[in-house]
Amino acid sequence: MFKKILVAIDGSEQSVKAARAAIDIASKNGGEIHLLHVVRPPAFDYSGVDFTGSMLPPEIPDYLIDEWSKVGQLILDKARKEVESEDVQTTIEVGMGDPAQVICDTAEKGNYELIVMGRRGVGGLGGLLLGSVSNRVLQLASCPVLIVH
Repeated sequence: MFKKILVAIDGSEQSVKAARAAIDIASKNGGEIHLLHVVRPPAFDYSGVDFTGSMLPPEIPDYLIDEWSKVGQLILDKARKEVESEDVQTTIEVGMGDPAQVICDTAEKGNYELIVMGRRGVGGLGGLLLGSVSNRVLQLASCPVLIVH
């Protein structure tokens, strides 16, 4: 059924549950999973215009991007250890930008058959019943999305 699965990881317990569900699906189907953590840089206002899109402004210093990537790598390493399985190949990636857009773009470019993610992540009150990122992924994704509670 689903052999190529993308899992959105944000460091929350919900995302670890999502990864466990993905491992279960992949192991039953001879599949593989790809853990993706997306760093959304805080809005910067160097030119008087707030940045809130999915592309990085050129003014963000390289050392900040490096630090955010290191934190993302730590989150992914921890998640990988928690869900490691001998039966399922697991790869990891840190993305940068708007989380929902990066998740959907990665799924489309990588020809993933399923996106798995937690219902709510580490974000604030952006989505009261369904997290704002998971809600946007449901709207934007070109493949099936499994939301794990």
